[in-house]
Amino acid sequence: MNTKTLIEIIENISNPERDELIDETVKEDLRNTELSLVDRAVIDAYLLQQSAKIVDAIEKWRSIANVAEGIDNELAAQAWFSVGSLLSESEGDPEEALFAYDKAIGLKPDNAVYHNNRGATKSLLEQYKSAISDYDEAIRLNPEYVDAYYNRGWARSELHQYESAVKDYDEAIRLNPQYTEAYYNRARAKNSLKYHEAAIADYDEALRLKPDYTEAYNNRGIAKGALGHHKEAIADFDKGIEINPDNAYAYFMRGHARSALEHYEDAIADFNEGLRLEPNIAYAYLDRGRAKVELERYEEAITDFNESIKLKPDVAYAYFMCGHAKVELERYEEAITDFDKSIEINPDNAYAYFRRGCAKVELERYGEAITDFNESIKLEPDNAYAYFMCGHAKDKLERYEEAIADFDESIKLEPDDAYAYFRRGCAKVELERYGEAITDF
Repeated sequence: MNTKTLIEIIENISNPERDELIDETVKEDLRNTELSLVDRAVIDAYLLQQSAKIVDAIEKWRSIANVAEGIDNELAAQAWFSVGSLLSESEGDPEEALFAYDKAIGLKPDNAVYHNNRGATKSLLEQYKSAISDYDEAIRLNPEYVDAYYNRGWARSELHQYESAVKDYDEAIRLNPQYTEAYYNRARAKNSLKYHEAAIADYDEALRLKPDYTEAYNNRGIAKGALGHHKEAIADFDKGIEINPDNAYAYFMRGHARSALEHYEDAIADFNEGLRLEPNIAYAYLDRGRAKVELERYEEAITDFNESIKLKPDVAYAYFMCGHAKVELERYEEAITDFDKSIEINPDNAYAYFRRGCAKVELERYGEAITDFNESIKLEPDNAYAYFMCGHAKDKLERYEEAIADFDESIKLEPDDAYAYFRRGCAKVELERYGEAITDF
């Protein structure tokens, strides 16, 4: 029997919209038809597939592919494609699926679906550049292949090629204006580009098409939060949680929004619930610790920062916040150790040098403190308080002229800082420049 005809017959059997009685009639007709061994093997493979006997179906298709290859390459290609599809759908070994798709394309290179599916498997393996080449070929073979545009957009997003991704999602939506996932993922790409208003419009459309789309509510909330609309963001997180109360990330995001509104107790309650559901999320401990710092619950905050560091030891900000809390508890030596680690991971954080310098001042290590304040100023020249503290440390070392120069810079940046005038006046007194000191006082 012609391969195409056979496949059409079997696909008819596999159509879920067909009546079961009709299916049985067709199957009976096939049983009474003279078929080759290969034809019967194809029927068996499809029926195993239809019965969800995936492992058996895969083995049957493999056998067909090996027998047909070189004799009926169209059938062999279809068989290898079926192996790849079944492995992908059943979350089997993606490397095996990729091998099957390679075989199918080697036998029939002009099939857009084969290229699209191979691209999807490569994306699963994080081989995004190679996946994009497959989507390119699928689109060349079929310029109206909606899923290929969508899949290419997703791969480009993973490579942070957000502008190109948006264009692919545009095309997918042009071809299918009801493509909910395309609106959702285009919104995510726009969020990454900081086009938050445009992202919100796409989330709106996704939610119009799918009103119970909890991830769309949550991500729309993130976009609103990025625009500073924290109350609106919380309303979206509320809706996401109402639809799916077991989504830990919705609690984390709502907690973040509540922290932005200085509702720290409510934020901590959200972080608690999120961590109950997902206890191994480093940034949630970090955010909960920050909220506790605002409430001056420093010991509890340090416990959270340490947990965050244990889960993700390469986040500079977690060490920085831990050091900050320890400074508040006057545990300066420990704080300096944390700031050291924070700076080791991220040597471009001006405020980490500044806070380490402040801790060293408390320990009267003024020379080291000045080095830190100078590094902070080099990275962030507009920080008036860094100049002030540098001047303060120099004053302690009786380097009054240098201290005055730093206080000058501090006052230039913050002309309403009374204490900077006072400290400059004190330094001038030490130099017996009494008239200038009186002016400062």
